[in-house]
Amino acid sequence: MSTDTIKPTGFRTFAFKKFVWVSLFSILSSLITTSLIGAIYLGFIYHKTTQQIDVDLNNTVLQLKKANGNPSRIKSILAQIQQKDKQNTYDFIGTGISHYDTKPVKNQPPKFAELARSVEIQKKAIQTFNIQNPALLGGLPLYYSPNCPDCKVSDPQGKFIGSLLYERKITSSVFGLSIFGVFLLIFALNFFVIGVYMMTRTLEQDFIKPLKKLSQRIDKVRLSEDDIIWQRQPQKIAEIDMIDEMITEHIQMLKTVYGRLDALMVTEHDSGFFHQDRFKETLQFEIFRSERYKRPLSMIVIKLNKITSSTSNNEVSLAEKIHIFADLINHATRNVDIPFRVREQLFVILMPEIDENDIHIVARKYYERFSKPSHTVADESTSFNFKIEIGYASYGHDATTAKEMMHAALERLTDNPTTEEEVLTPH
Repeated sequence: MSTDTIKPTGFRTFAFKKFVWVSLFSILSSLITTSLIGAIYLGFIYHKTTQQIDVDLNNTVLQLKKANGNPSRIKSILAQIQQKDKQNTYDFIGTGISHYDTKPVKNQPPKFAELARSVEIQKKAIQTFNIQNPALLGGLPLYYSPNCPDCKVSDPQGKFIGSLLYERKITSSVFGLSIFGVFLLIFALNFFVIGVYMMTRTLEQDFIKPLKKLSQRIDKVRLSEDDIIWQRQPQKIAEIDMIDEMITEHIQMLKTVYGRLDALMVTEHDSGFFHQDRFKETLQFEIFRSERYKRPLSMIVIKLNKITSSTSNNEVSLAEKIHIFADLINHATRNVDIPFRVREQLFVILMPEIDENDIHIVARKYYERFSKPSHTVADESTSFNFKIEIGYASYGHDATTAKEMMHAALERLTDNPTTEEEVLTPH
C-alpha cells in the first residue's frame, strides 16, 4: 500500500466530517421519505374528499331547485344547508359581476369573488386545490328554466342566474395538527435510524475494521522466528496510523537487535554446536596453533542423510532430526573437540591432537556407532536409525590450507566404510 495514496486524518477531524456528512444525508433522506409519505396521504385524502363533495353538491343542487331561480331563496336554502353541513362552506353570487373584474364584490371573500367571475365567464364548473391550506375550492354555474320543471339548476338550458360557490376542508385543524405531529415523528425516526446506520457503518469501515486488521497482523508476528514478517500499512485515521508506525519502528529495532545478537552468537540454538559463521575463523586459528606448536590437527565431516525411529519407522522432522543427532555427537566427542554445523545436514568436528594415523580409526568408530540404533539421553525408550556419510582429513598430511583440508574431507565422504582400507580410500 503506497504512503502517497493515504493522508492520515486526526480522529476528531475525521469524526466531525463524517458527522456532518451523515447528518446532511440523514436530513435529506428523511425529507424525501416524509415528503413521499405526505404526498401519498394527501393524494388519498384528496381522492376521498372529491368523491364526497360530488355527493354533497348533488344533494345541494336538488334542494336549490325549490328556489325557482330566486337568488334570495337560494341563499336562504344554502343557509339552512350550512347549519346541517359543518364540513362545507356554501355561498351564492348572482350574475353580473364579470363586468367588475377589478373591483371586489361587496360582502364576499376575495377567493369566492375571483372564483365567481371565472365561473360566470367560462360558464362551467371550476374546482381548485389549495395545498397551503388543504381545501377544495370550487364553483358551479346555476341556471333557471321556468318552462322545464324537470331540469336541474345546474343544467345549462335556462338563464344563468349566478354561481354556487363552495369550500371543503380536507382536514380539520385538530386533525391537521395531529398529522403534522405524525409526520414530524416519521421525520425524526427516519433521521435517527438512517443516522445510526450510517454512523455505525462508517465506524465499522473506517475505525473498527482497521483496528481488527492491525490486531490480526500483530497476532501473526512471531518474535521467535529468525525473520520477523511485518509490513508497514498506512491508515486513514492518524491515531491508528501512528500505532502502525510505532509497531513498525519497534519491529525494525528488534530486527536490528536480533541481527547484532546473531553476530555475537558463539553457538547456534538448534544443535548447540559452534555457530557456522565462526567455522572458518576457528579452523584458521587451529591451523595456526598446529603450525606454531607442531601439534597434529584433524577433522571429521559427517553428512546426515536420513534418520528414522525404530519404533514407528517414520522419518522425523528436520528440526528434531538435527537436535537428536547433535545430542549424540556431543556425547561422543571429547571436551577438546570443536563441533560445527556448517550446512543444514552437514557437520564438521575439529579434533586437535589427532594425527593422520588415528583419524581414520576415529572416523570408523563414529560410523559404527551411528550405524547402530541409538537413543537420546532425554528419551531412552525410543531408538533411532541413522543413515550417514563420513569423511576425514589431517592437516599437514592431506592438506596445507583450510580450504584444501575441507575439500579432502568432503572427497572422502562414504556411506559404507566397512574396513579401515575403505575409510582410507578417498572417493
